[in-house]
Amino acid sequence: MMKNILIVTLMISVSLIGCGQYSPKPKNLPLLIPCTLTITQENKPLAGAFVMFEPADEATGTAYMGGGVTDANGCAKITTSSFPGVRTGKFKVTVTKGESPAPGEMWSFVEALYTSGATTPHVLEVTGKEKQVIKTFDVGKAIREKVAY
Repeated sequence: MMKNILIVTLMISVSLIGCGQYSPKPKNLPLLIPCTLTITQENKPLAGAFVMFEPADEATGTAYMGGGVTDANGCAKITTSSFPGVRTGKFKVTVTKGESPAPGEMWSFVEALYTSGATTPHVLEVTGKEKQVIKTFDVGKAIREKVAY
């Protein structure tokens, strides 16, 4: 009986080893700096917004771009390839939030200026010298605008 309990315990332990929050880091994944962004709209937290980092220059490149989703306090903990943090480089920060209440219908709650890397005024440079990045960006006035697609 004790042998069976030991075998079952061992089997459960072995099966739980691979159940961590993250997969093993790829060997070529660069150093990631912890990064938390707070997104506000009219100086109030914007919950449920998607935050993306797009390269601001060719030197930054497109490999391992980061992003996150804001919580009720407007805070997004940025991850890169599901690992916490953002790599070094200069990034354009885009923010989107919307809803699709019916098929073929889409509404945006963020001004178009902030939703595209081509137009966003928000730029973040991560040098690797900082232990963590904490920054707040405001995305203007609250809107509900129908999006054509």
